[in-house]
Amino acid sequence: MKLRVEVLPKIDNVQARIAIASALGVGEAAVKKAIKRNSDVLTKYAAVEVIKSITGITADAELFSLENTAA
Repeated sequence: MKLRVEVLPKIDNVQARIAIASALGVGEAAVKKAIKRNSDVLTKYAAVEVIKSITGITADAELFSLENTAA
């Protein structure tokens, strides 16, 4: 599961990255890389709660892309 690509620009700013980093216990640079790769780290509960508060999105269907990642 990954975040929708429409959500990524909304969280790709210093304030948002710092808030997400604090929730995950990592540095802002790590979150910046995670956003660039649309890493599944961004789907951890703590990160999702912060992302929801930043974006105002409440429905998981609007936040997540349910693409098939199995090879």
